[in-house]
Amino acid sequence: TGESSTNIYVSGDAHDITFRACQSRRSARQGFFSERTTRNVVVEGCSFSDNGGRGPDNLDHNLYVEGTGHRIVNNVIVGAKNGYGIQLYPATTNVVVANNTIVGNRSGIIVGAEETAATTGVVIVNNIVANNERTGISSYWANAPGSGNIARSNLLFRNGQGDLDKSGGGLIFHANTIANPKFVDVTKRDFRLQPGSAAEGRAA
Repeated sequence: TGESSTNIYVSGDAHDITFRACQSRRSARQGFFSERTTRNVVVEGCSFSDNGGRGPDNLDHNLYVEGTGHRIVNNVIVGAKNGYGIQLYPATTNVVVANNTIVGNRSGIIVGAEETAATTGVVIVNNIVANNERTGISSYWANAPGSGNIARSNLLFRNGQGDLDKSGGGLIFHANTIANPKFVDVTKRDFRLQPGSAAEGRAA
């Protein structure tokens, strides 16, 4: 916690590492960062909150994910006011982002690249992406878009500038739902689901 530039930093040829049931909060820049040379990192059942509060807009994120074969699953990701809940960018390959609750960030999830390297083979599935200031799920490519990236069976709600931004290309959207997840109390960050939530029984 506190004033580090990055709370969890996975670098070099690091591989086959699991972070489970951890908390990362209030980093000055990233809550989690993995270099493009890393592979097979699992982040599971963790809480990422309020990271990136000291850096420039759109450059600081709760999770900044590059590398190959990672799994980002079953996490609560909230309050990155200067960036994305999860940025898969600019060199991310065959990464699964599943079953996360992503709320109250500047934006939810982005897939993209600004370099000749491109993000490919990303699967974004069964996430709840709600109440983010700007977009829910989006993509951006400075050059040719990546391929094989899909966002399916996600639930989105009240992302300020649009839930599914399809303008960037390079990301296939399939069977996503725009509906109220009915959190118990968003203001208190109680993201349990109330009875009748549109998220119940919808995961594929």
